[in-house]
Amino acid sequence: MPNSGLTALAMVGRDSYGKILTGRTWLCSTASSLMAEANALLRAVQSAADMGLDQVIFESDNETLISYAQHANQPLPWEIHSIIHNIRSFCSSRPNFSFSFIPRAGNRVADWIARSTLKGQCPFYWAHCPPDILLQLLLTDAVS
Repeated sequence: MPNSGLTALAMVGRDSYGKILTGRTWLCSTASSLMAEANALLRAVQSAADMGLDQVIFESDNETLISYAQHANQPLPWEIHSIIHNIRSFCSSRPNFSFSFIPRAGNRVADWIARSTLKGQCPFYWAHCPPDILLQLLLTDAVS
């Protein structure tokens, strides 16, 4: 699948102690990496709202995307305009939904899941029974 034109989106939901609450991947076709990241963020926001969570920090290693999500007055690129609008709409009635930039090293679990999904090595619904390799990565990530 690496050259199929597909992108894998990964979402990892954890509580404040690092325990996995939810996790999911999706395959989609997007025009850019920014669009893929924006779609992943939208799906994460939707999932948190669907779960009834009221205090959530959404993290991404895409600083530009986080800036777009946080600043309503900032002009948006056309390719993600509607996605960011939807993210802001979800968050408008949820004042405790916030966004935070994290370095790529802090996002390695989601990155591994996305890459592995594209290779067919990680199931779409992995949170309840993660592959052994992912389990080791989650444990290492929780310790660091």
